[in-house]
Amino acid sequence: MDRIKDIGPQPQAFDIEAATKANTNYRSVAWSGRYLQVTLMSIPVGGDIGLEAHPETDQFLRLDAGQGRAAEALRRRAG
Repeated sequence: MDRIKDIGPQPQAFDIEAATKANTNYRSVAWSGRYLQVTLMSIPVGGDIGLEAHPETDQFLRLDAGQGRAAEALRRRAG
């Protein structure tokens, strides 16, 4: 399978399961839009991506194999 290239906000279709399983890079951006970014990750056993915060974008997590733990905090803005 060819590596998925981020073409920005233009529409793009690909088999996300096949692309995820074929990805061997720790982090590979597959698509970036205004409020969402699709990133394929290959995290080694026992690996950790650390804490990340993306308050201006939607987050979507999909685990293809193994086990994982995700922590989410909802923070409301004053205003």
